[in-house]
Amino acid sequence: MIPVKDPDRAKSRLGDTPPGRRRVLAAAFLADVLTAVGRVATVARVVVLPGGEDLNGEIRAGVAGVSGPVAVLVGDLPALTAAGLAATLQRCAAAPVAVVPDRYGTGTVLLTARTAADLDPCFGLGSAAAHQRRGALPVPADDAGLACDVDVEHDLHHALGLGVGPFTTAALTALTQRGSDGSDAPAHR
Repeated sequence: MIPVKDPDRAKSRLGDTPPGRRRVLAAAFLADVLTAVGRVATVARVVVLPGGEDLNGEIRAGVAGVSGPVAVLVGDLPALTAAGLAATLQRCAAAPVAVVPDRYGTGTVLLTARTAADLDPCFGLGSAAAHQRRGALPVPADDAGLACDVDVEHDLHHALGLGVGPFTTAALTALTQRGSDGSDAPAHR
Protein backbone atom coordinates (compact mmCIF):
# COMPACT_ATOMS: atom_id res chain seq x y z
CA MET A 1 0.00 0.00 0.00
CA ILE A 2 1.30 3.42 -0.93
CA PRO A 3 -0.54 6.31 0.73
CA VAL A 4 -0.40 9.60 -1.16
CA LYS A 5 -1.59 13.06 -0.28
CA ASP A 6 -4.00 15.13 -2.29
CA PRO A 7 -1.93 16.73 -5.12
CA ASP A 8 -2.73 20.22 -3.84
CA ARG A 9 -1.33 19.39 -0.39
CA ALA A 10 1.57 17.19 -1.52
CA LYS A 11 5.14 18.20 -0.72
CA SER A 12 4.05 21.29 1.21
CA ARG A 13 7.34 21.29 3.15
CA LEU A 14 9.43 21.90 0.03
CA GLY A 15 9.89 25.46 1.24
CA ASP A 16 8.71 28.23 -1.03
CA THR A 17 8.35 25.84 -3.96
CA PRO A 18 5.34 26.91 -6.05
CA PRO A 19 2.31 24.56 -5.92
CA GLY A 20 2.63 23.64 -9.61
CA ARG A 21 6.19 22.42 -9.11
CA ARG A 22 5.23 20.48 -5.96
CA ARG A 23 2.40 18.69 -7.83
CA VAL A 24 4.70 17.76 -10.71
CA LEU A 25 7.40 16.47 -8.38
CA ALA A 26 4.99 14.51 -6.18
CA ALA A 27 3.55 12.78 -9.25
CA ALA A 28 7.03 11.98 -10.58
CA PHE A 29 8.19 10.60 -7.22
CA LEU A 30 5.13 8.34 -7.06
CA ALA A 31 5.65 7.14 -10.65
CA ASP A 32 9.25 6.19 -9.84
CA VAL A 33 8.13 4.37 -6.68
CA LEU A 34 5.45 2.47 -8.59
CA THR A 35 8.00 1.51 -11.25
CA ALA A 36 10.43 0.15 -8.65
CA VAL A 37 7.70 -1.70 -6.72
CA GLY A 38 6.40 -3.20 -9.95
CA ARG A 39 9.79 -4.80 -10.52
CA VAL A 40 9.81 -6.63 -7.17
CA ALA A 41 8.74 -10.21 -7.80
CA THR A 42 7.46 -10.81 -4.26
CA VAL A 43 4.95 -7.94 -4.44
CA ALA A 44 1.63 -9.46 -5.46
CA ARG A 45 -0.52 -6.33 -5.48
CA VAL A 46 -0.05 -2.58 -5.19
CA VAL A 47 -2.73 -0.26 -3.85
CA VAL A 48 -2.34 3.50 -4.03
CA LEU A 49 -4.30 4.94 -1.13
CA PRO A 50 -5.40 8.56 -1.40
CA GLY A 51 -4.53 9.87 2.07
CA GLY A 52 -6.78 12.29 3.86
CA GLU A 53 -6.88 13.71 7.36
CA ASP A 54 -6.76 10.31 9.14
CA LEU A 55 -3.93 8.56 7.32
CA ASN A 56 -3.45 5.83 9.92
CA GLY A 57 -7.16 5.02 10.02
CA GLU A 58 -7.27 4.95 6.23
CA ILE A 59 -4.31 2.56 6.14
CA ARG A 60 -6.02 0.25 8.65
CA ALA A 61 -9.21 0.32 6.58
CA GLY A 62 -7.22 -0.22 3.38
CA VAL A 63 -5.58 -3.44 4.62
CA ALA A 64 -8.67 -4.81 6.36
CA GLY A 65 -9.54 -8.16 4.92
CA VAL A 66 -6.19 -8.61 3.16
CA SER A 67 -4.71 -12.05 3.70
CA GLY A 68 -1.00 -12.61 3.88
CA PRO A 69 1.79 -10.12 4.42
CA VAL A 70 1.15 -6.39 4.05
CA ALA A 71 3.45 -3.41 3.61
CA VAL A 72 2.99 0.34 3.66
CA LEU A 73 5.56 2.26 1.61
CA VAL A 74 5.75 6.04 1.33
CA GLY A 75 5.38 7.45 -2.17
CA ASP A 76 8.11 10.08 -2.08
CA LEU A 77 11.20 7.94 -2.68
CA PRO A 78 12.51 9.06 -6.09
CA ALA A 79 15.82 7.20 -5.65
CA LEU A 80 14.15 3.87 -4.71
CA THR A 81 15.50 0.81 -6.50
CA ALA A 82 13.70 -2.49 -6.96
CA ALA A 83 16.74 -4.44 -5.74
CA GLY A 84 17.03 -2.39 -2.55
CA LEU A 85 13.32 -2.72 -1.84
CA ALA A 86 13.30 -6.47 -2.52
CA ALA A 87 16.26 -7.09 -0.19
CA THR A 88 14.74 -4.98 2.57
CA LEU A 89 11.34 -6.66 2.24
CA GLN A 90 13.04 -10.04 2.55
CA ARG A 91 14.75 -8.96 5.79
CA CYS A 92 11.50 -7.47 7.12
CA ALA A 93 9.73 -10.79 6.55
CA ALA A 94 11.71 -12.30 9.44
CA ALA A 95 9.70 -10.23 11.95
CA PRO A 96 5.95 -10.20 12.65
CA VAL A 97 6.08 -6.40 12.25
CA ALA A 98 9.03 -4.37 10.95
CA VAL A 99 9.73 -0.70 10.41
CA VAL A 100 12.33 0.83 8.11
CA PRO A 101 13.28 4.32 9.30
CA ASP A 102 14.13 7.18 6.99
CA ARG A 103 17.74 8.33 6.67
CA TYR A 104 17.35 10.56 9.73
CA GLY A 105 16.09 7.66 11.84
CA THR A 106 12.90 9.48 12.84
CA GLY A 107 10.33 8.90 10.10
CA THR A 108 9.03 5.66 8.59
CA VAL A 109 9.53 4.83 4.92
CA LEU A 110 8.31 1.22 5.10
CA LEU A 111 6.13 -0.65 7.60
CA THR A 112 5.51 -4.37 7.13
CA ALA A 113 3.47 -7.01 8.91
CA ARG A 114 2.91 -10.71 8.39
CA THR A 115 -0.84 -10.13 8.58
CA ALA A 116 -3.12 -7.15 8.23
CA ALA A 117 -4.28 -7.70 11.82
CA ASP A 118 -0.69 -7.15 13.03
CA LEU A 119 -0.31 -3.84 11.18
CA ASP A 120 -0.69 -0.92 13.61
CA PRO A 121 0.33 2.20 11.70
CA CYS A 122 1.18 5.43 13.47
CA PHE A 123 2.62 7.58 10.69
CA GLY A 124 3.41 11.17 11.61
CA LEU A 125 6.20 12.98 13.44
CA GLY A 126 8.53 10.52 15.17
CA SER A 127 6.81 7.53 13.57
CA ALA A 128 9.88 5.27 13.53
CA ALA A 129 10.13 5.34 17.33
CA ALA A 130 6.36 5.12 17.70
CA HIS A 131 6.26 1.99 15.52
CA GLN A 132 9.08 0.47 17.56
CA ARG A 133 7.23 1.20 20.81
CA ARG A 134 4.30 -0.73 19.32
CA GLY A 135 6.57 -3.73 18.74
CA ALA A 136 7.93 -3.23 15.23
CA LEU A 137 11.46 -4.49 14.69
CA PRO A 138 13.69 -1.75 13.23
CA VAL A 139 15.25 -2.86 9.95
CA PRO A 140 17.73 -0.59 8.18
CA ALA A 141 17.18 -0.01 4.48
CA ASP A 142 19.35 -2.14 2.21
CA ASP A 143 19.55 0.76 -0.20
CA ALA A 144 20.10 4.46 0.49
CA GLY A 145 17.31 5.29 -1.98
CA LEU A 146 14.75 3.50 0.19
CA ALA A 147 15.71 5.60 3.22
CA CYS A 148 15.65 8.89 1.27
CA ASP A 149 12.12 10.23 1.34
CA VAL A 150 11.85 13.76 0.04
CA ASP A 151 10.21 16.19 2.42
CA VAL A 152 12.39 19.29 2.04
CA GLU A 153 14.63 20.71 -0.70
CA HIS A 154 17.77 19.30 0.96
CA ASP A 155 16.27 15.80 0.71
CA LEU A 156 15.71 16.30 -3.01
CA HIS A 157 19.35 17.24 -3.48
CA HIS A 158 20.41 14.16 -1.51
CA ALA A 159 18.17 11.95 -3.68
CA LEU A 160 19.65 13.49 -6.82
CA GLY A 161 23.10 12.54 -5.54
CA LEU A 162 21.94 8.93 -5.15
CA GLY A 163 20.35 8.88 -8.59
CA VAL A 164 16.63 9.33 -9.11
CA GLY A 165 14.28 7.42 -11.38
CA PRO A 166 13.34 8.38 -14.92
CA PHE A 167 10.08 10.14 -14.03
CA THR A 168 11.75 12.44 -11.50
CA THR A 169 14.59 13.10 -13.93
CA ALA A 170 12.11 14.01 -16.68
CA ALA A 171 10.05 16.19 -14.34
CA LEU A 172 13.07 18.13 -13.15
CA THR A 173 14.24 18.60 -16.74
CA ALA A 174 10.81 19.84 -17.78
CA LEU A 175 10.58 22.16 -14.78
CA THR A 176 13.98 23.62 -15.63
CA GLN A 177 12.92 24.21 -19.23
CA ARG A 178 9.53 25.62 -18.23
CA GLY A 179 8.90 28.02 -15.40
CA SER A 180 10.07 26.83 -11.99
CA ASP A 181 6.44 26.95 -10.82
CA GLY A 182 5.43 24.31 -13.36
CA SER A 183 3.84 26.83 -15.72
CA ASP A 184 4.76 27.23 -19.36
CA ALA A 185 6.58 30.47 -18.70
CA PRO A 186 10.31 30.22 -19.34
CA ALA A 187 12.49 29.93 -16.25
CA HIS A 188 14.38 33.08 -15.34
CA ARG A 189 18.11 32.68 -15.63
